[in-house]
Amino acid sequence: MIKLFYIKKRVIFYPLFIILIFIICFILYYGYNLYLNNNFHVVIPGQIYRSAQPTPNDLNKYMKQYHIKSIINLRGQQIGSDWYDDEVSFAKMYHINHFNVALDAHKVPSLNTLHYLIYLIENAPRPLLFHCRAGADRTGLASALSIILNGNSSLDDLEDQASWQYAALSPTTIGYQVLKNYLDWLSENHKTNSKANFLVWDRSLKELKSYKGWFFT
Repeated sequence: MIKLFYIKKRVIFYPLFIILIFIICFILYYGYNLYLNNNFHVVIPGQIYRSAQPTPNDLNKYMKQYHIKSIINLRGQQIGSDWYDDEVSFAKMYHINHFNVALDAHKVPSLNTLHYLIYLIENAPRPLLFHCRAGADRTGLASALSIILNGNSSLDDLEDQASWQYAALSPTTIGYQVLKNYLDWLSENHKTNSKANFLVWDRSLKELKSYKGWFFT
């Protein structure tokens, strides 16, 4: 009877222990990325980087270490906000190109906004840094588009950029919504992911549909 009790206890304890370890690892991973590392990551080595809202100290570090030539702010122009004014002042001081793209983290963008973002990805001087507030949703979309436009990317590669790995956890995250439109178009037209096909999709767009979901890759 005692032996049976201990067996049952083990059966209950071990799964709970594994779940607890997973939760701890999850918290540590996001704690490091979001608070200690500012959700900073390399998208394309030597060319494109991503982060949460950088402070002037962060920008100084990125400029020196990665030779950033362009900052693409995905939060839109917000004159009078400390973070925005500091960022623009830093860019002017060090002759870094600064661009504003107004994206909503949880809504599909207008077609003009999407076209402009694609234009910047292809034409802004590199190395460049994307950022939004948390470096997750809007930055995830921009990073995924960069992967596509760089060529030779797999679907897993672009989905990763807009996934939970970078804290894109909302079921209305903009990255999932825009990419779902593109992926559905590929499927409906029996095409594979490529820069050429992506640009055909972009030029053929009449509207972007809204979706709910996320990439858990």
